[in-house]
Amino acid sequence: MAADAQAGPITVPTAQFIRNVDDFLAGRTPEAAIQALDNNYRNYRLIEQNLLQSKARLMGKLPEIQKAEDAVALLIRKREAEQELLVDFAISDQVYAKAKVPVTDSVNLWLGANVMLEYPLDEARDLLAQNIKNCKANLKQNQQDLELVKDSITTTEVSIARVYNHDVSQRRTRKS
Repeated sequence: MAADAQAGPITVPTAQFIRNVDDFLAGRTPEAAIQALDNNYRNYRLIEQNLLQSKARLMGKLPEIQKAEDAVALLIRKREAEQELLVDFAISDQVYAKAKVPVTDSVNLWLGANVMLEYPLDEARDLLAQNIKNCKANLKQNQQDLELVKDSITTTEVSIARVYNHDVSQRRTRKS
C-alpha cells in the first residue's frame, strides 16, 4: 500500500503503515500481498543504492570545487597585490616542478566531459561559489531523500512481517 509523495527532484513512493491487516488483505491472498510488498522493498533498496552512489559522487566533487575556488581566490589576491605566484605542480606521480605564474586576469576551469573554458577571475570565483552552493543543496536534498527511503524500507519490512504473522495466525486458527 503506497501513496506517491514528492521528495525533492525525484518521486519516491512512501510506504504506508498497515494498521489493519484484515482490511489490507481484503480481496487478495497473503502471498500476493507479501509479493507486492517484497517488490516495493526491492525497489526501495534500489533507490537507496542510487541515492548512496549520488551522495558519494557529490561528496567527492565538493572538495574539488572548494579547492578550485581557493586557487581562484589566491590568484585574485595575487592580482590585487600585483605579485607573481610561485607554485609547485605535479607533472606525474612523485614528480613536481616549480613555476612562476604571472599576474593574470583569467583562469581556465575544467567543466568536465572534456570541456575547459576560460573565465575572468571574478566570474570564475562566482561560478565556483554557485557550484559549491548547488552541491551543498543537492547533498541536503539527497540526505532528505535517503531518510525518506530508509523510513519506507523499515515500514515495508514491518508490513511484510505483519502480513506473514497474520497469515500464520489465520492458518493456525483454521487448523484448530
